[in-house]
Amino acid sequence: MNPTLLNILKRQTILIIIFTLLTIIIWFRGPTLVLNGLYPFYTIEQRCYAILLMGLLWFLKLIFVDLHPNNRAIKNPPEVQKKN
Repeated sequence: MNPTLLNILKRQTILIIIFTLLTIIIWFRGPTLVLNGLYPFYTIEQRCYAILLMGLLWFLKLIFVDLHPNNRAIKNPPEVQKKN
């Protein structure tokens, strides 16, 4: 069973929403975030790098975890399992 775009989007809906919310928070609230006197997301460049890093991590998770063949194993119905 090959994963279709619709099936992938159904499984990734929550992560897409979380990614979008974190992106909005980093973009608009990032310049006001202070960690020990430092402003890690003060410039546009720093915010873009953080958002790109989050997107890259999500994409790598999609490729290596969600599309891995062992994670999509087809389970037999209970009737077939009883016969084995």
